[in-house]
Amino acid sequence: MGIIGEIFKVLLEGPYTEKYPKVKSPAASGYRGRLVFDSGKCMGCGACASVCPSAAITVLDEGRVRIVKVNLGKCIFCGKCQENCPYEAVRLTEDYELGALKLEELESRIELELRLCSVCGSPIAPEKLLASIEEKMVELGLEDLVEALKLCPACRAKRQSHIVSTKLPLKLNLK
Repeated sequence: MGIIGEIFKVLLEGPYTEKYPKVKSPAASGYRGRLVFDSGKCMGCGACASVCPSAAITVLDEGRVRIVKVNLGKCIFCGKCQENCPYEAVRLTEDYELGALKLEELESRIELELRLCSVCGSPIAPEKLLASIEEKMVELGLEDLVEALKLCPACRAKRQSHIVSTKLPLKLNLK
């Protein structure tokens, strides 16, 4: 049947393919599509960004806010972020329609408030993350260490060196 026969066959029977996009085609089982953050679960720890091989996920602190951002234009949909998120805040959906006219449409972001050091005011880590750590410390009976989470590493080091230099010599009878 030549080309003319094929043309008549298609005209009578219709095309061989689905009528996409009018008729949606379901994704295959296990398909890894659009990456989505659950802002209710995300703690801003950055585990997802640290394992992302294409650097599609970035974590940036700006003033009093930590921004966790994904650029779907860079994402290779490997699923490492989903596998390594300790809070199950990242998941790959079955959404495969990722076309966009602007680069901004391929980006999504979460903003989390940062806790500031109680001594010097520099940012430490996301408030939400530190609050969950404090809660676990109290459960474990480590209430006396919770105060350390209110200090940046530099102020914590100064405080520790002050404690060691003033109290340790007294206990060792060095003065």
